[in-house]
Order: sequence, then structure tokens, then C-alpha cells
Amino acid sequence: MKLNYIKRSLIPALAVVLSLSSCLKDDNANLDFDSVSGKVYVGIADASPSSSTFNSTSFGVVSSAAESTTQLTLTYIGAAANSGTDVTIKVETDKKIIDQYNAARGTNYLPLEPANYSLPSTKITIPAGQKTVKFPVVIKPSTITNTNAAYVLPIVITDASGKEISGNYGKHMVLVTIKNPYDGVYASSLHFVRVNIDERYTNADKTLSTVNSTTSATLYADLGTDYTMELTVNPDNSVTVTPTGGTISGDTELPGPFTQVGVNKYDPATKTFTLHYQYRGNLRIVEETLVRK
Repeated sequence: MKLNYIKRSLIPALAVVLSLSSCLKDDNANLDFDSVSGKVYVGIADASPSSSTFNSTSFGVVSSAAESTTQLTLTYIGAAANSGTDVTIKVETDKKIIDQYNAARGTNYLPLEPANYSLPSTKITIPAGQKTVKFPVVIKPSTITNTNAAYVLPIVITDASGKEISGNYGKHMVLVTIKNPYDGVYASSLHFVRVNIDERYTNADKTLSTVNSTTSATLYADLGTDYTMELTVNPDNSVTVTPTGGTISGDTELPGPFTQVGVNKYDPATKTFTLHYQYRGNLRIVEETLVRK
């Protein structure tokens, strides 16, 4: 399973953060946090846990970035959280729980290596009278060489000032989604010509979703979600346009050949794609500009 590359998927944003919470057998999935005394958990609580594994958060990072930071929430549960006692929580990474997570969810996440991340602090204090504190986790995407793999950083609470550590919320998986630099939302300006019939101009937002480090998927022309294409940025910033999707390759109403024509390029300074492509044997011609929003 590859969460880092979403092939031919047109979901709005890979930078979206998903909260997938669940429980282990020693914890109540519908835990009433305010009624529990003396327990500690880490991460984001979900009202509808999956009952198969502990909590996880998906964190999208751009492959070329030197550093990207996400925040987990350490939470102390129980009446003592409002007392005059600080709660100091110690955290560390533990690769052993990745096997448990993969087995439960049928995934194949690999552990991030120490060079790929940093924990600014492994001891975090929740001040007396407070229940939560933010805990930063820094990912270093540019150090990850195999961008075709799916990675995870397993965070474990090992001590909480002597308080009991929740078996459910004491572990947290940071699922690292690697995006290419072109991934994002673009303003599309499109000139569409049906030769000897008509022409039209449209403006809309389009999402480019990561396929790999140089290729992104998006909608083809203005033909709807069944018609997609992949845009590959080459080393010289020229762009290869490749139609994709089952409908486009076998459609009898809109037959091929589907080809690119004219200038197809990417301008990194303005984050702009200039595209020229066609289908139905030069009878449908598209000129399109995509500008990063």
C-alpha cells in the first residue's frame, strides 16, 4: 500500500491531515476522557475508532523540503489534571510497533530513519491545571531517498510522572505522505476548440495530485472526473502530457489519438504549467494554463 503517492486520484489535497484513531483491547473505544482518572494518551482522539490499532495521523510533506513540522497533542486525563501537579511526559520512537500496525491494517509502512526526522524535545511538561500541550515532530523530506515507499514514525510514551499510560493512546503513528513540488491547487484557464464546430473558454480550479517525484495527476481538459491526465516535468522543465483513466483510453465517443502538441512546459519561478494537447485526431484542441494558487 502506498499512501505517499496517490495515483490518478483527484482528491483535493494531499496536504490534508487524516485522524485515524482506534483502540487496543485494554481500552474502551468510546472513552469518556473527563471521567477517567490517572491515564495519559497521545495524539488525536476519534469518536469512531476502528478497533484494530492505536491512533495514527497522516502528515503530508513535499519531497524537496528541508524540514516540515507537525504537532501532536499530549493530553493528561483525570481530575489530577486540574490539581497543582505538573505532569512530565517522556516520549521516544519504537520501531517494534510498526509490525503490529502493519499486521492489523494490511499495510507495508517502513520506519523513518534517525536522519529523516527529529524530536525537538523528548520530555514535555503539561503544566498544573492544564490538560494538553503541543508536541512538535519534525520530518526532513529531502533526506528520504526512496520516495516510492510509505513511511511511518512511531511515537510512544514511556513515562508520565509515574501515572498510568493508556495502552490505547500511549502510542501514535505519524504516517508520512510524500508529495512532489507540483502537488497542489491551480487556477486553470482553458481554451477548448471543437474544430469546425465551436470553441469556449473556461476558468476553474484544478488539483494536481502526486503520482511520483516528477509526475502529477489532474483532470483532462474540462471533460469531468472520468477523463484524467498525468503531467511529467522533465529535467529541462518541458512537460510530458499523458492521458490516463479507463474512460479516455477506450471511449468510443471521444476516440484518440490523445496527444500533446505545441509547447508544454513548467515555469518554476511562477509555478505555472503551459499546456497544449488534443484528442479525437486533432478535432479537439486544448490550450491550458495552470497557475499555482
